[in-house]
Amino acid sequence: MPKLKHLEFKFYTGTARQHYSMGIKHLDSLEKVVFRCSEYYTSDSPGIRETIDVLRKEAVEHPQEITLWVNDKPEVFGNRARKSEGLGLDIEKEFEEWEKQIERRATEIAAVKERIREQRLRLSTAAEGRAQRDKNNARAGIEKEIQERKSKLEIREQRLREEERYYNIK
Repeated sequence: MPKLKHLEFKFYTGTARQHYSMGIKHLDSLEKVVFRCSEYYTSDSPGIRETIDVLRKEAVEHPQEITLWVNDKPEVFGNRARKSEGLGLDIEKEFEEWEKQIERRATEIAAVKERIREQRLRLSTAAEGRAQRDKNNARAGIEKEIQERKSKLEIREQRLREEERYYNIK
């Protein structure tokens, strides 16, 4: 509900006025109600238990099938729940589907992680190979430069010997 601007809870000790639309039965498209309590408020404390009981009563009267989750324990109310005569059947199927989806997603995530690891390994191997080639090329370039300087020095030495012979300098 990132765009929710106003959320209001009203708790009354008596019945609400008839003209005032209250409760979940007026939310026609509602399918799920999640009621979570922190460790400081337990779902079996009197005020909270009464609130949950009212939610259950209204969920039974609701035109849609309502799944009421109280501290991660689901209860189904409405048409399909009455047809199945067992509140846990649909929920168990839903849980099984969720578990299968979670397993599939976990497998997909593991496969993606493995592909990423392999790609990183290939990239690092390629980078190491490139670095070694660059190092070898640099070494080859240095050796070539040394050979060129050596040949120039040999040529210069040979010219100096020729000049020496020409001028008979010893």
